[in-house]
Amino acid sequence: MSRVLIVSADPVTSAQVGAALPDEMYDLISDTDGVHALAKAAGIEGACDLMLLDRQLVLDDVSLYERFIDRARNSEVPLLIIGPATAPHEWARLLHEGASAYITTPIDADALRAQVAVFMRAKERHDQLRAQAVIDELTGAYNRRYLDEQLAARLAEALRYGAAFSIGLVDIDHFKNVNDTHGHQVGDLVLAETAGIIRHQMRKEDLLARYGGEEFALMLPHTDRLGAAILAERIREAIAEHAFVVPSATISITISMGLASFPLDEVGNDAELLRVADTRLYEAKRGGRNQTVFE
Repeated sequence: MSRVLIVSADPVTSAQVGAALPDEMYDLISDTDGVHALAKAAGIEGACDLMLLDRQLVLDDVSLYERFIDRARNSEVPLLIIGPATAPHEWARLLHEGASAYITTPIDADALRAQVAVFMRAKERHDQLRAQAVIDELTGAYNRRYLDEQLAARLAEALRYGAAFSIGLVDIDHFKNVNDTHGHQVGDLVLAETAGIIRHQMRKEDLLARYGGEEFALMLPHTDRLGAAILAERIREAIAEHAFVVPSATISITISMGLASFPLDEVGNDAELLRVADTRLYEAKRGGRNQTVFE
């Protein structure tokens, strides 16, 4: 079911939108506060597939409006602006700035349903094509190219607005021994299952990517050092306790992890954040493996 976020301080507008979009097709999430709604759009309480934003709510707050535009661009979620009928140059400007459509009030139910359906079909197809290009076939995690792209955009957003942001680098300890002892096919099974265990512990808004070989990266938006450390330890323990049942053997493995967290780690870009995480990953391995280093 597609999740639609409605952001409006006008109960009449919200009610009209809700009445136009059937419950059996859409999970409707309403909010009257722009900042709180941005947190929902970012995925803190569940990522959305389409945003409907009342122009009146952000008319006098340029910064808030720009943050919605940034969210739409970075997450590639359609942003439909709702407002009274206005001159063409006004709504055209909104489209040039990054909005997907301008919906006039009072809401015409048939027109809104048609617009939303069109954007949702386009987004679904785009997501399918995108997945084919950015997913690592073996593990089902995102690939390094997608990580680099998203990390640069999301960290830039965190730097701009002072939001917490963390990255974790994971390395499977002594993975070469798994390949040498059991063969590369077993090694591939262990990699895929490890990715599944990590993914199971993560939130929907987090991103798991295969960083290279037996390394994974965890991108954790809106997550401070403490939150990242708690998640990292939960993942590490889950993997250490897991029995990997493969042909002719049952294998146990451990992982080492390095974490970097903005703003406690004073970095200016994604490359610096990755460098901090990589240094701490090396410290974890040098310190005996099967541990997380986060400061």
